[in-house]
Amino acid sequence: MSALSNIVEDVREAEERNTEITEEARQKRKEIIEEAKEEKEKIIEEAENEAKQRKESELKEFRQEMDQKRDEILDKGREDAKEIREKAEDNRKEALDFLENKLEETYL
Repeated sequence: MSALSNIVEDVREAEERNTEITEEARQKRKEIIEEAKEEKEKIIEEAENEAKQRKESELKEFRQEMDQKRDEILDKGREDAKEIREKAEDNRKEALDFLENKLEETYL
């Protein structure tokens, strides 16, 4: 082969290699983009799961607090009702004693 045909062959091989490198780069770019999309989906899913768990945890904690407050209010209501009943019973006894005394004073 002549020097010119060697040069032409080298150019042809360089072009083929350039085409191969370009195709490899396109393929690698495509793989990187696909991996990035998968990673993005994974991150979004993890964030959504974390948000859901946090929401459920906060809701559970809120419910527990509300249950505790409800129980405290009910306990206080029961105590108040008991005191009112006791006072009412005392007042009833006093009223009966008062009426009894008045009747005795009036009729005896």
